[in-house]
Amino acid sequence: MTEAGGSPHLALQGFSDSFIVRGFVALMVALYDGKSPQEAARIDGLDLFRQLHFGAHVTSKRSNGVRAMVERIHRDAVRLAA
Repeated sequence: MTEAGGSPHLALQGFSDSFIVRGFVALMVALYDGKSPQEAARIDGLDLFRQLHFGAHVTSKRSNGVRAMVERIHRDAVRLAA
């Protein structure tokens, strides 16, 4: 977390050896990075994947991994917002 203008903002980074997972991480970083914890807590990261119909193109294992990543970001944002 960083202090931008006096208020805390998320500073996310991630990596994967898998190119497709690296892309998923990049999407989540683009969606959440720089947001305040309160803003991030209101974002539905899974909605982006639903809108892009990723579920039809990736394995259930990868879908579960993406879901876990989004849930972790959301859980941490809610904790930081409190």
